[in-house]
Amino acid sequence: RWGVTLDDYKDALLIKPECMDIQNEDGTYPDLPPMAQYQSQQAKKNAWSVESQAEKWCKALNENDEKYKMLCVIRPFPEEDQLKVFRAMKHTNILEDFICSKPLTKNGFKQLADGLKVNKSLKTLKLGGESLDDEMMEILAKGVEESSVEHFDFSTGEFHKTGLQKLASALYHRQEKIDDVDGDKNTLTSLKLRDVGNGKKIEITDGFSDLIEALIFCNVKSVDFSGMKLSTSCCEKLSSLYSHHS
Repeated sequence: RWGVTLDDYKDALLIKPECMDIQNEDGTYPDLPPMAQYQSQQAKKNAWSVESQAEKWCKALNENDEKYKMLCVIRPFPEEDQLKVFRAMKHTNILEDFICSKPLTKNGFKQLADGLKVNKSLKTLKLGGESLDDEMMEILAKGVEESSVEHFDFSTGEFHKTGLQKLASALYHRQEKIDDVDGDKNTLTSLKLRDVGNGKKIEITDGFSDLIEALIFCNVKSVDFSGMKLSTSCCEKLSSLYSHHS
C-alpha cells in the first residue's frame, strides 16, 4: 500500500502519509518527510505492512476466498508469518501459485513441506532468497513427494550431492504413486534450478545423474538449468538421456 507521486517543483519522489500504515492515536496521519516515511515503513518486521495482514491472508486461504489464487511474497517474511501461511496452505483448495523471493527458515521449510503433503490445489512453487541448500532441500523433498505441484522453480540455492539426490528420489517416488493410480498421467511440467555455489561446478557424481534419471521417468516437459555450473560429464549425461528418451 504505497502511494507514490512526483513533486511539482523538484520531481522528488514523495510517499503520501495517508497511503501508509502509520497512524496517530487520534486517527490522523503524521507529517513525515519522505525519508522518514521510508525508514518507518522499512522498520516493519512482518511480510505485510501491518501485523494483521498476515492474519487476513490466512483467513482468506482458510475460507477458500476465490480472489486469493496467488501469494507472492517480495517483502521481509519472518518465521512467524511463514508458519501462519504454510499452516493455512493445508486448508485451501484455491491457492494455485506460491512465489517467495525471501529466505525461509528451517522451521518454515518444515511447515511448507507439511503443507505440500496436504494441499492439492498448488500448481506452482517458486522459492528464492538463497536459503535453499542441501539441508533445506532434504526437508522440502518430503513435501515434494506428496505434492501435486506441476512447476518447481528453485531459482536461488546452493545444493549439491545430497540435495539433488533427495529431490530426485522425491520426484521419482511421486511419479511411481501417480502411475499406480492414473497410469501414464504426468504432473511434472517444469523444473528450474539455479545454483549459487561460489563457482563450484556440479559433477556427475554429485547427484545430478539421479536427478536427470528422475526427470526422464517423470516425462518432464521443460527443464531449465541455465544458471547452474555443470561439468562436461553432466552436460553429456543430460544430452544422452534426452536423446535416448526421445
